[in-house]
Amino acid sequence: MGKIIAISSGKGGVGKTTVAANLSAALAQEGKRVLVVDTDIGLRNLDIVFGVQSVIVYDVTDVYENKIALLDACYHFPAYGDLYFLPASQAIDKEDIEEEKFYDMIKAAANQFDFVVLDCPAGIETGLKNAIRTADVAVTVVTPDMASLRDADRMLQVAEACNVKEIYVVINKFNRKLVRKKLMPNVDEILNRLGAPLLGIWCFEDRMVQFQNRGELIVTDSRRKCVKEIKNSAKRLMGEQVPIKIR
Repeated sequence: MGKIIAISSGKGGVGKTTVAANLSAALAQEGKRVLVVDTDIGLRNLDIVFGVQSVIVYDVTDVYENKIALLDACYHFPAYGDLYFLPASQAIDKEDIEEEKFYDMIKAAANQFDFVVLDCPAGIETGLKNAIRTADVAVTVVTPDMASLRDADRMLQVAEACNVKEIYVVINKFNRKLVRKKLMPNVDEILNRLGAPLLGIWCFEDRMVQFQNRGELIVTDSRRKCVKEIKNSAKRLMGEQVPIKIR
């Protein structure tokens, strides 16, 4: 059975969906068979990041209700490797999802893939809990600001309460210049506050919005400063011992 990874954030706007998409693609580029699922029922955005928002036919609800087979509902992106994407539904609410049926669907998907990456809704409501209880790994995305840190701390507590085996933090939109000016907390301050292992530090990249608006993933552009760390984060999820260098 493949490993199920829940990508979550306590606060919106921290780049959770961007992390989920690029981390999934990086795993696929390492030769893994990867499925990324948008579990933000009613408010999907992952389709925009992948550039398929205008061609969606099937979504997670069709698979959940056994109307269509999983692979027939997914979008395949061979340009990134063996990467598949299952969109969320915008036609129903999170509360309409039956927890056990959703759990069974995700666990069944893990039998067909090396990794199943869940792009979870922000916050700690029903949608997040439905997703995270299926997970082997929880990755909480945080930005270096106090509001995000406080919400991430609560998110980590939810993951622990759901008995997730592995829990990590990705620090996103990190800006070394602002840290040096003491306008942003440094890595030690963030980790001391959260008390969870660090999966990666993804530096701020001003071209990220440009990539997303084109429906492309920045992980394909090796010239970008953040791409090496995205790839290293994927390797760490695969069990490789890749050191994190903190200046």
